[in-house]
Amino acid sequence: MKKKLLVIGLVSIMTMSMVACGKETSGTSNQENKTSVDSTETQNTAQDDSTEDNKKEKDEELTDEYLLSLPETPADQFLYEELADGTISIYSYLGEYGEDKIVVVPAQIDGKDVTDIHFNLFSNTIFKAVVTGKNIVEIPSNGFSGAKIQKVFINGKTVKIKEDAFINAQIEDVSFSDSVEELCIGCFTNCTLESIRIPATIKLIDDAVFSLSDLKEVYFEGGDVMVCDLAFGSCKNLEKVYVPDCGITFEEEVFYLTDNVTIVTPAGSKAEEYAKANGIKVEND
Repeated sequence: MKKKLLVIGLVSIMTMSMVACGKETSGTSNQENKTSVDSTETQNTAQDDSTEDNKKEKDEELTDEYLLSLPETPADQFLYEELADGTISIYSYLGEYGEDKIVVVPAQIDGKDVTDIHFNLFSNTIFKAVVTGKNIVEIPSNGFSGAKIQKVFINGKTVKIKEDAFINAQIEDVSFSDSVEELCIGCFTNCTLESIRIPATIKLIDDAVFSLSDLKEVYFEGGDVMVCDLAFGSCKNLEKVYVPDCGITFEEEVFYLTDNVTIVTPAGSKAEEYAKANGIKVEND
């Protein structure tokens, strides 16, 4: 309660300061300010249009289908080792980095399945897109932590995304194969994702998976998924969570300190029941 009152007090002080600084005593100054504001609004509108066009181009270019059509990155661009079971683990990338580079992790090297990517393999890297290999079993802890990547496609046999896998990452889009079942503790914490689609194959969204992220919209595709406490905690931009009539289960504090969220779900669903029981806004679709 003390924290909440402190935040309200600070916001009030900031608002009053902004109003006081905005006062003008001269009619000429007011006119100059109006002209400046009009000019700024025109520039901002143009910038918004340009940003929207760029986003549309990115979305069209980096579809899952397009990424899957690309050739695999050659094996000589990686350092790797053979594991005890005869499969391959990649532990370093030797190729070029950059916002225009796309890496497609190979399915096999030397005729052996690539089943593992090493801890920190893509940590703090910069790429246009990364496609994980179709034989990768799990995304490791900190595998993409701090990375700056437009699109990551989790491909193939991946079942689990481990704790902190994408923590602090600047990623615009992540999509999952139909094999992913578990998102482990904090795996997308403080990530810049604004929208995500949760496939019906996912059975567990563990504690704090998306906490402190920039999410605005979340789309559940169905299934029997357990969503744990703080999974969407402190997501200040989160507005809509779309949930079909499915076997979803929410723990009590899933949306802790996420104040403006609305759950959009059919009437009579488990999600509606949860929202009403916990004072969360609900809309029926």
